[in-house]
Amino acid sequence: MESTRRDLESFGKGLTDEQIIEKKKMMKESAESHPEIAEYFRELAVDFCVRFPQEATKQRETREWESQKSAFFTENYRKMSISSNNMTHIIHSRNLFIDTSTGSGKGDEFNLELGANQISAGDGQFLRLTLVSFNCYNNIYPINSTNNQFRVVSRYGPASDVSQFLGISTLNSFTPKTYKTCGEIALAFAQSVQAQVQADARVALGNNSLTTTLSGITTTDVQPPTGQTFGQNGDRILQFKITCSTPHTLTSVKIECLENLDESWALLGGDRIYDEPIVATSCRGVHLQRA
Repeated sequence: MESTRRDLESFGKGLTDEQIIEKKKMMKESAESHPEIAEYFRELAVDFCVRFPQEATKQRETREWESQKSAFFTENYRKMSISSNNMTHIIHSRNLFIDTSTGSGKGDEFNLELGANQISAGDGQFLRLTLVSFNCYNNIYPINSTNNQFRVVSRYGPASDVSQFLGISTLNSFTPKTYKTCGEIALAFAQSVQAQVQADARVALGNNSLTTTLSGITTTDVQPPTGQTFGQNGDRILQFKITCSTPHTLTSVKIECLENLDESWALLGGDRIYDEPIVATSCRGVHLQRA
């Protein structure tokens, strides 16, 4: 089956000079009054009015076309569908496993050479292609509300004080987006923890001028480094250190990956906590240090 594209220029053939002038005028008016209609269809209507002005006037005055059901009427489509279902049946089916690494092209321009195993349809037949399953390598990691939430619990004060028993428990999260490397995820998480620890340390000390800095435990940068991709070798152990500008009074800082916060425990490598405990040691490799 071949399809041809009608050229809009062809509508200008066979018109007199007066008709061409009239057509250009009507095209301009139709574009201003009905910009939502595609140019192709406006061209069809205007061309008809210019070539057959009497018939066009009759149609506008009698509006006969309103009483005529279109061939594309919903009921016609339903009947065609029923008829088609009653008349068609599958005469052959084939399962194809396609490995894009063996073909030519990439992305959305992939060509598969079937050779002697080509698929064809005869007269009155058509092909139907159904995608059963699709798998591809993902070299980026999506972070969203299902894996970016956790709790920071900071404790301070005397052993019998409520601030030591309950602590400051705050729900936190880091920026949801698609991260290119595991190091970028580690840094985003560490920065979120740093901001919360700084806020808690200010409350515990009663000093809003306290600041913190972020680094690795034995390195300058948070580990794993931002340049380490998912395809590289490495232990990918999350490690970072928060240093306060002045001596703080926090006695402990815990990071909790609760089950009701979905899969942050799997992403961060922590223990999945089924209930909200008073004391928890969920994530390792986080050090808090006084200046």
